[in-house]
Amino acid sequence: MIVCYNVYEQTAYLRTCDFRAEFLFEDEETRRVTRVLLPEARFGRYAYLSGKWLLEDASVSTRLTMELRLPIAWKDYGYDEFRQAVSQMATDWLEQRICELENDFTEVIYDPDTVFQQQDVREMLLGKYSYGGAQILRNVVLSFYRGEPVELGTVTQLDRKHYAIFQAILTHYRKHRESEQLREIVGEMNRMKAKKAQADNAEETEEDLLF
Repeated sequence: MIVCYNVYEQTAYLRTCDFRAEFLFEDEETRRVTRVLLPEARFGRYAYLSGKWLLEDASVSTRLTMELRLPIAWKDYGYDEFRQAVSQMATDWLEQRICELENDFTEVIYDPDTVFQQQDVREMLLGKYSYGGAQILRNVVLSFYRGEPVELGTVTQLDRKHYAIFQAILTHYRKHRESEQLREIVGEMNRMKAKKAQADNAEETEEDLLF
């Protein structure tokens, strides 16, 4: 069973997935059970890339116990030290698996300094697209502009291309905060939204007149 909750690390709460698993040591004989803590966002990303909708379906616990072999020196670790060491090894394994799944990552390079000026990004943010990826990116941009938290759970649903754009937008915000480019794109998004609402209202009014 996988349980997710908030864990306070250094300066912020991070969503963490917690589950128990039994690991084999390098001597291929000794076993030890421990709790494993993995970042929920990266766990979700792995599950998504693996084509799984539920974290349990990603079979991370099973793969970890099959593929990892713990150093013999860890046998004498205390409970907390052992849990931390295994969790770090599992996190490193998870990142490696994600990299392998993304080895055909999009070749398009999104420059954080000019990401809002790239044509395909503008089309996603300002176009008529109503699919998930474009809407998630719009919400991310608006959250940054308003200084609100970003729902990382939705970010893990992005495909490779949209995730690359998210990373560029995130880097842009970290570097420039509320930049002129961010204000301009949000202004354009708001105008497009108002224009669409006006068009929808006009269409509804016309339908009412017909009936």
